[in-house]
Amino acid sequence: MKKYILLLLGVILIISCQEKEVQNAIFKMEVKGYMEEKCYTLGEEQTLYLWSSKSWADNQMTTVEYRVDPTVLEEYNVTEGTSLKLLPDSCYRMEERVFEVDDDATFAKFKVKYWPEKIIAAGGNYNTVEYALPLRIWVNGMPQEDRYGTVLVGFLINPAELTILNDENVQPFLLDVTKVYELPVVFKTNYNNKEWISLNFEVPNDLVQSYNDAHGTDYLPLPKTEEVVSWLAEEGELERDVNQDSVMFYVDFSKSGIASDDNNKYLLPIRLMNISSSKCKIQNDICYFAWWNSRIKQSLWKVTTTSFADGKSSYLNDENLTQHWLWDYHRGQNIATDPENITYLLMDQSKLAVIEKIECYAATSYGSWKGAKDIAIQVTNNGTDWETVQNFVAPQLSGDQVYEIILDKPVSCVGIRLSISSYYSDGIAFYEIYMHGKLVDNPNPPMIEGIPQWMWKVETTSVLEGVPENLIDDDISTFWSWNYNVAQLPEDITFTLKEGGKSVSFEGIEFYLRQEMWGNKGPNKADIFVTKDGSEWTKVGVHNFQFDASGNPILTVQKFELDTPVPEVIGVRISIVETNDGGIWFGEIKMQGSME
Repeated sequence: MKKYILLLLGVILIISCQEKEVQNAIFKMEVKGYMEEKCYTLGEEQTLYLWSSKSWADNQMTTVEYRVDPTVLEEYNVTEGTSLKLLPDSCYRMEERVFEVDDDATFAKFKVKYWPEKIIAAGGNYNTVEYALPLRIWVNGMPQEDRYGTVLVGFLINPAELTILNDENVQPFLLDVTKVYELPVVFKTNYNNKEWISLNFEVPNDLVQSYNDAHGTDYLPLPKTEEVVSWLAEEGELERDVNQDSVMFYVDFSKSGIASDDNNKYLLPIRLMNISSSKCKIQNDICYFAWWNSRIKQSLWKVTTTSFADGKSSYLNDENLTQHWLWDYHRGQNIATDPENITYLLMDQSKLAVIEKIECYAATSYGSWKGAKDIAIQVTNNGTDWETVQNFVAPQLSGDQVYEIILDKPVSCVGIRLSISSYYSDGIAFYEIYMHGKLVDNPNPPMIEGIPQWMWKVETTSVLEGVPENLIDDDISTFWSWNYNVAQLPEDITFTLKEGGKSVSFEGIEFYLRQEMWGNKGPNKADIFVTKDGSEWTKVGVHNFQFDASGNPILTVQKFELDTPVPEVIGVRISIVETNDGGIWFGEIKMQGSME
């Protein structure tokens, strides 16, 4: 009896083990729920890969079938509040849907072939999922549960595109006519490129006006474009399995004929004309490069400052980044007071300066100088009345640095002022301050009476004491002198109108004489010349200086006057050919006449 019971238990155990071994494994989709298939219109059939797998080995051969199940789509639309449509039969095909899976091959790979172009033709739109394919797996003839046996594939179709990446919103290069610019035109596909694609470029200057019309700009096309712009080959190439590349363009402004002080804006459009691929289309086919010498020339400004301790205010616009103007806080030396104003006035006020940015080259590399702090930006349209348009807190500087004041909006004016009300430490120093913008015609130019001293630049053959600029600084307490011990006659004093001065109608000269040390009596005779072109000088008269019986000047101010004004003069030369006794001293020399 005991043996019978043991035998019975063994049979039951064997049967139970066999039943456990033949229990079917669960099949699950590797991607469940909703998935998006991102695809491109490449003109060819594309493949979607899906698969499901056994959850464990069950020593069974399992039949797995993939079926389209519209109820999966319907339930998704209800749950998610969407309105996806069932993918039409004409847009896809399923070659093999039924798979036999044993324990050695634990998964069933499934492929769906589909055509993006047919989906678009059926009413689909680019970049939007409108059609979806709902699939459910059936295992051994039984449908699997939604939670692990279904997938809904939405088709997100994009046009296959090759595009130029360079942004249309250009940031102009600072124009340097001595420079050759290397400009990469970057292009890429938005899909995995599997072919060799050649690209052809052109430089269509007629697009400059179209750009101006679209953006409200005033760019000019590059002159002599064929000579200025070059690239290694008219074709670029995108290699197989490469999605991004570039073609280098070279722009040599030394061949353009553009002057170094040109204030115009120039635009270079580069267009991708065509590509060799039939699979993709060109999306963005144009890029732009721009140049602009945005600095308004320093020679067009007269610069004045409230005070200085070291260096003249003219150093602020002499295009020299080694000479500085300096403001010092030391009140005991009576050097400076608050606020300190740095004023730029246009010499030719028939123009307006449209200022967009101020660039300050600070000189703080010595001592404990940290630079200006609170700066009010003021403008004027008549040279007298000033309006604050913006306040700026400058950064604390360490060493020689450049900081920018970018105006909230462009400001039109004949003069602009930096009114500095505080500083970080000890004082303020600048090498140069540049105004960035452009010049336009002034619809209401102020009247300029006479010929202002600041319209001129002056040079002398030699100098003993006092710089030539003292002759035009509107200050008779400063002087220029000549001494026969160190210089030879004739001594030429040449006045030339600065840029922006155009020309003058010349009527005469006022000489402010000074009798100084060493018993100098002053000049005796001077020949007066004028020029209309800067190269040819014409003698227009002789001035004999007047002295009393002791040889001293009769008048401190003596005048040379022409009977008839000479128009269109841009320069006057005073050539002193005789002296009364010893050297020559002038506090100021002023040209008489009117601006033209």
